[in-house]
Amino acid sequence: ERTYLTSELPVTFEWVEGETHSFYLPEPTILGAVGTRYSFDSWNDGSTNPWGLIDATEDRVYVAILETEYELELISQYGDPVGSGWYRRGEVVTYSVSPIVDMKEKQTRQLFSGWDSGTTPWAPEGTVYIDGPRKITANWRTQYWLEVQSDVEGATAKGTGWYDAGARATITALDPYEVSKKNHMFSLERWLSTGPNLVPIEDPSSSTITVVMDNYYTVEAQWEELWYVRVERQYGYPTGEGYYPENQRAGISIESSVTLVPNERRVVFDGWTGDVEAGSPEVEILVDGPKVLTANWFEEYYVQVVSTYGNPSGSGWYRDGSKATFMVDSQESVGFGRQALFERWGGDYNGYEPNDYVQVDSPMTIIAFWRTDGTGLYGTIASIIITVVGSTIYLRKVGPPGHLKKSLKKSLKKSLKNSLKNSTRRRRRTVTTKRATKRRR
Repeated sequence: ERTYLTSELPVTFEWVEGETHSFYLPEPTILGAVGTRYSFDSWNDGSTNPWGLIDATEDRVYVAILETEYELELISQYGDPVGSGWYRRGEVVTYSVSPIVDMKEKQTRQLFSGWDSGTTPWAPEGTVYIDGPRKITANWRTQYWLEVQSDVEGATAKGTGWYDAGARATITALDPYEVSKKNHMFSLERWLSTGPNLVPIEDPSSSTITVVMDNYYTVEAQWEELWYVRVERQYGYPTGEGYYPENQRAGISIESSVTLVPNERRVVFDGWTGDVEAGSPEVEILVDGPKVLTANWFEEYYVQVVSTYGNPSGSGWYRDGSKATFMVDSQESVGFGRQALFERWGGDYNGYEPNDYVQVDSPMTIIAFWRTDGTGLYGTIASIIITVVGSTIYLRKVGPPGHLKKSLKKSLKKSLKNSLKNSTRRRRRTVTTKRATKRRR
C-alpha cells in the first residue's frame, strides 16, 4: 500500500492481467486557499465511493472529480446564528439568527439591527450566493427597559417599553384622570424616579417628560386626589365651583340679589342648603369629598309710591307675600292760602287712607290723588278788595276809575264761582269717601 500526494498525480500502474488491486482517497476533502476546499464528488466512472477495486483485465483510467467549496462564516456577538459552513460554489444558502437576545429580563437586551451583507441585510433571516469564501457579521444594538407606573389604579401613564441606549424616551400621563364626571378626579402631581437606578427628570410636574435611556429605569406617576364642589342654583353666577384637592378649603360666593326686570322683579339670596347650611352669599367649606351646595332664593317686587304732595314714603323692594306700608301727609300747603288735600290711592291699589298697606304679590305702582281746597282764598280776595277800594278812592281823586271797577268785578265774580264749585265737589267727595269707608268695613 502506498499513498500518493496530489503533487505526484497522475500516476500509472502496470499490473499482471487477472490481478485485483484496490484504491481509495484517504482524505476526500482537500484544503485550498483560505476559505476554499475541494471535496470528492465521484470517479469518472460514476462511482461516488472514495475507494474501489480494479480487476486487471484491460487498460483503465480513474479520475477523481472534486467539487470546489467555499466557507460561509456567520459572525455574531450575541445569539446563535444558523448557517455557517462549507458550501459548493454556485449554491444559494439561507442563514438566520434570533433577533432578540435578553441579557437580563426587563432590564437589558440586544436587538438585531442587520447584517453587513447579503440579499436582505435588514432581516434576521437572509440568503447569500456562494461564489467565494464569505463572512457575514450580525450587528446589534443595546436596549434598556423603561417601566412606567402609576400610584393610582386606572390612571393612565404611557411609555413602558424597550429603548435604544442613549435614546430619549417620552413618558406621558393622561391628565387629569376623572373617575366620575364632576365628582371625583386625580390630577398629576409629579413624576418620581424609583427602582435601583435613578434618572434625572427635568420637569417632574409636566404631564409629558423625556428621559435619556442610558440604563434601565422605573418612573412612577404620582397623583393628587381632587373632589368636585358643585353649586346648584336657579339664578346668579356663582364663583368657586370646581375641583379642589382633598382637605383643602374652598371659597364659594354668589350675588346677594339678581334683578329679573329692572324696578319690577328681583330675587334675593336666601341661604345655602345641601352639604353646607349658611346664610351668607359667601361661604368657605372643607373639601373632604364631593360637595353639593344649593343656592336658595326668594322673589321680591318693587312697590313705587307716586305723589305730587305729602312727602310720600314706602317705595322699595318687598318680598312676595309680605305687607308693604306706605303713607303721605294728608294735606300740604300749595301757596296763596290753598291746601292740597289727600283724596285717594289709585293705580295698582285703591284706598282712601293716607297711611295704608297692601299685600305684595306683583310689581305695583301706587298713585296718590289730591284735590285743592281754595277756602283760604277768601281772605286773600277780601284783602285785595280793601286794597282796590282804597285805590279806587284815591283814583277818584286823581282820575276816572271806570276801567279798574270793571276789572275788579270780573276777578271777584270768577273767584266766587270757583269757590262755589269747589265747595260742591268737596261735599260730593265726602259722601263718596264715607260710602267707601262703609264698604271697606
